[in-house]
Amino acid sequence: LTIQPPGLQNFTSINLDENQLKHFDATNYDKLINLSLNSNALESINFPQGRNVSITHISMNNNVLRNIDIDRLSSVTYFSAAHNQLEFVQLECCERLQYL
Repeated sequence: LTIQPPGLQNFTSINLDENQLKHFDATNYDKLINLSLNSNALESINFPQGRNVSITHISMNNNVLRNIDIDRLSSVTYFSAAHNQLEFVQLECCERLQYL
């Protein structure tokens, strides 16, 4: 896959590992709990303010991400972004985070 597939908005768990996605927009994924986007070509991901409040597990290893802002996702307990090109990670409000 090179683009985000439609029709996933009601899923609680999404695994799109090992594709060629460059961007993922989580705007309409209000029920999402687990998100795995490992081994893609991700340059950006959008977690809009006031959305995705149920998400607890995010894995985005092996991409080309430079900046990540999950500061609005206070429910996240697991976050992994190994093997990226990170320059900035915003985590201030992630009080429940147990794994980084």
